[in-house]
Amino acid sequence: MNLLAIDTSADACSVALLCGDQLSGHCRVEPRGHTRLIMPMIRQLLAEQRIAVDELTVLAFAAGPGAFTGLRIATGTIQGLAWGLDIPVVPVSTLAAVALDA
Repeated sequence: MNLLAIDTSADACSVALLCGDQLSGHCRVEPRGHTRLIMPMIRQLLAEQRIAVDELTVLAFAAGPGAFTGLRIATGTIQGLAWGLDIPVVPVSTLAAVALDA
């Protein structure tokens, strides 16, 4: 499984890639820069891990709660990728993710 996940719901913009049992990712704190950052961050992460975009098997995104514009950026980015690649999407509750870590 090659899972790409993104989060743009807060000041930080992050991408993560899970390939088998190997997890890698990037995070940048740049409020109001997510639209400009998210796709280059995805491309950079895939290139570093030598994974072609068509090798992704599932996509995930932080579905909130969070900043309205940030949630729209993540939703639109993932929806566009999923539609183009014809792969499933998993919305992840930000609160559930924080609770799981606790």
